[in-house]
Amino acid sequence: MTEVTPHPECPFTPKTFELLEKFKNNLTEDFYLNHEKEFQEYIEKPLHQIYIHVIAQLPGQIIERVNVQNATIKKYHRSSIIGYSLIPKETINKFNYVYLFISIEKDDFRFGLLIDEKSYARQILIKNIQEKKIKEIILQHLHPIDDLYLHSESTKKISRVNRLSDWLGVVGWLKSATKNIQISKHIKPKTVLSSSCEKLVDDIKQTLERVFSYS
Repeated sequence: MTEVTPHPECPFTPKTFELLEKFKNNLTEDFYLNHEKEFQEYIEKPLHQIYIHVIAQLPGQIIERVNVQNATIKKYHRSSIIGYSLIPKETINKFNYVYLFISIEKDDFRFGLLIDEKSYARQILIKNIQEKKIKEIILQHLHPIDDLYLHSESTKKISRVNRLSDWLGVVGWLKSATKNIQISKHIKPKTVLSSSCEKLVDDIKQTLERVFSYS
């Protein structure tokens, strides 16, 4: 990573990404346990801090959609990624939730939402963007959306990773076979380190508001 002077109010430091790079090259439980205090100080604590601030500032309609009152914040490790997500306390109908997540790895700081293939929210999203008028409104009035990516499990008709605008342009004319849907924004380490905590929180909040406007 090119050397950058961190913003004085950035919750992360160069040490954050140095540690994540080492973790990427040594994906073992022993490595994590041997560096657990460092992980907590440079990665998990600031990531959790940002997530808490985001949840606290979300508009009422999003709070209701993600059912914050009946969810708990859970940390997860997936390969070299460390993140947090709102998980429903009740296991019944858990697939009906839209999951807000925030995660970090050596090359990316990511945030967005995950919609399960069994979720009613997935049906709403697909239905909305298959309506020609709605899709045109999205493409014309919700720019810029090319900094958002969509990850999905799908047939070959729709690539696994797409710019969201490309996906919107395709899925409206095809019968979508998309399963789980993840819509996320990715920020590179240099940009992260140059940002204050307030800037990162505001960026996440604005992104979620844009995404929820058509989901």
